[in-house]
Amino acid sequence: MTAAIPIQVPDAVAAEINAAVAADVFTIGEFVAERSYVDWDADFADLDDMAVDVVFVTAPNDDDIELNAAGELSYQVSVDVVVRKRFKPEDRRTNSARLRNEAVDPLVLLIQEIYEHFAGRRNADVLPTMLSAKWMESDVKSWVNNWKLRSGMFEGAVRLHFDVSEAG
Repeated sequence: MTAAIPIQVPDAVAAEINAAVAADVFTIGEFVAERSYVDWDADFADLDDMAVDVVFVTAPNDDDIELNAAGELSYQVSVDVVVRKRFKPEDRRTNSARLRNEAVDPLVLLIQEIYEHFAGRRNADVLPTMLSAKWMESDVKSWVNNWKLRSGMFEGAVRLHFDVSEAG
């Protein structure tokens, strides 16, 4: 049985990001992206280190399914790549509750690098699956969530949009 599109596309995005990590494409070199659902704790209590989650976007009217040609379905699919981290006491300035820029800056850069990694491959089959998945555009949904940052957590997100074709 073939997995549903909302499973295949995030799995393929995570695999693509992990291949880029292995090829030292990103400045932060040690992390694993994984497909997940947005079921993490709001306070990131479940997080020991940085996490990169790849999540299918389920916003209403965001994903269209069309008959592309005889026997072929076309999907407009969006996926969020969410970078999360709970900071440690050593990430804060001495004699202050404020976070050190050096702790936050690499995470902001990673958001940009993920965006650029996919943007550089526009209209190419970028996902190594049985599907034809062409990257169409990206949006940085959040460079850094300031509310979470004040609470000692980092959250940034890139939304990737794909045109996916599959024999129907």
